[in-house]
Amino acid sequence: MSLVHLLNKTCTIQTKTETQGATGSFTASWANTYQNVLCRYCLSNKGRGSVIAGSFQVTTEEFTFYFKHDQTISIADRISIDGKLFEVLHVNSDSSTHHLEVLAKVRSYD
Repeated sequence: MSLVHLLNKTCTIQTKTETQGATGSFTASWANTYQNVLCRYCLSNKGRGSVIAGSFQVTTEEFTFYFKHDQTISIADRISIDGKLFEVLHVNSDSSTHHLEVLAKVRSYD
């Protein structure tokens, strides 16, 4: 079976651009660089995790995304899909050039 048949969602991959203002400070903006990208995603094996940071607990959700092997994406990018925004943590290219796996954590919900 072709991988394309398993990619049941479309997402937008955002890339960051930083511009320097007149005072020398940098401002980040995000561009929708790749739109309508075929993908599939699911809760990763790590799933949900909790970290104790000082006096509060932070819960994170990590997901694995699957893309066609030739999709351009890096750990500096974000993924927007289903009203959620994900921060890319790791990009793992399959050695058989069958697909691309990306680990990402939820950054925000719409």
